[in-house]
Amino acid sequence: MACVVVATEKRKALVNGHIVPSIRDQGFDEVVVTANYRDRNVNLYVPDTYRNTLDALVRKQRALEATESDVLVYVSDDHYLDDCFLEGLRGRLKHLPGGPDSDVNCLSNDWDILCPWRFTRRDHHLISLNMGKDGAPDGGRDYVGGHAGIYRRSMLETVSWQDVLDKALEMEAEGLNALFYDTWGTHMMVDAGGVLCYCEYGDAVAVVDIEHYLDPRVEPWR
Repeated sequence: MACVVVATEKRKALVNGHIVPSIRDQGFDEVVVTANYRDRNVNLYVPDTYRNTLDALVRKQRALEATESDVLVYVSDDHYLDDCFLEGLRGRLKHLPGGPDSDVNCLSNDWDILCPWRFTRRDHHLISLNMGKDGAPDGGRDYVGGHAGIYRRSMLETVSWQDVLDKALEMEAEGLNALFYDTWGTHMMVDAGGVLCYCEYGDAVAVVDIEHYLDPRVEPWR
């Protein structure tokens, strides 16, 4: 399995101090840190092209091409992997529960896109965060938030990040806002036959939001 960190220079401190350490000892076969800056932890430098969130799609595609693993874990530069993330994921791949409260529908190996449980900690309290299971704010279909996601290579060979980027550029050419590609990008994959599953509260396959380490005012649950 591969773990890909999609990073930007403004969060380099989080990448070096928290995210890479959370990955290093878990036992991934491949680890790629792709970023718009050069650093000791960055092994796939990809400069900005669009200077907006579309650059993340470019980095995701480059990481896909640079790896060989059948399963890829993508994580953004303001989330780290919980301690037992890879152990829980391996258990799920072996048809074992990822945690005591896992979604029964996702205990099998029948998924193409797996959305980890996402949470943050504030004042010794654990707060579960949205990852798209209840659909978009406008009442739309379920999706995977860009904070983190687990994808089978076969899914990304059917609908690649380049395919999502191409559609985003088409939308921009038509004067549409393409920056919320988390939603319709997921729908492209599901419409192509991808099976989407979610990890539930308490699952070992979890990511922790730490954006508040840089800005204490951030409240991702709102």
